[in-house]
This record gives sequence, C-alpha cells and structure tokens, in this order.
Amino acid sequence: MQNIEINFGVRPCIVTQNGKEKKALFHMWENFAKPVAADLYIGGCPEGQMSMIFGLVEYDDGTMGEVNPSQIRFVDNKIKDYAFEEG
Repeated sequence: MQNIEINFGVRPCIVTQNGKEKKALFHMWENFAKPVAADLYIGGCPEGQMSMIFGLVEYDDGTMGEVNPSQIRFVDNKIKDYAFEEG
C-alpha cells in the first residue's frame, strides 16, 4: 500500500511595502476574480472579468496579508535546487 503525502509548507520571505521590509511566511497564491460591466462610453472596455493574483503571507506578529507578487522576495534560496542550461 502506498501513502500519499500532501504538504502545503510555508516559505520564508521578505515583503516590501511603502519602502519598509517585513519578515513573513508565504502560505499560498490567491486568485481573485470578479465580473465587470462594460464601459458606457464609445471605445470603452467590454464586459468581462477582472482577475488578480495575490500572495497570502503571515507576518511575524501573526497577522495575515494579501500582497502583490512583486512585493515578495523569497529567502529560502530554493532556486539553487534546479538546474538551468547554460547558453
């Protein structure tokens, strides 16, 4: 019999907001989407869906936050575990 283990581990990161850096634990990505109505003026955007990605992070005081991916810097150096071709 085989066991399957699912691990949703956290990753240590630094979140930069308003020029300040805060230590945090990254939990997961969140996709936020909502329908939007068409613009009323000629040449405006058609109706559709707005979609955004956020990172859910836990700060060292225990509070949670939704942050833009560009504000997250992972500090566990996991990228060293992958091989990239030279050239």
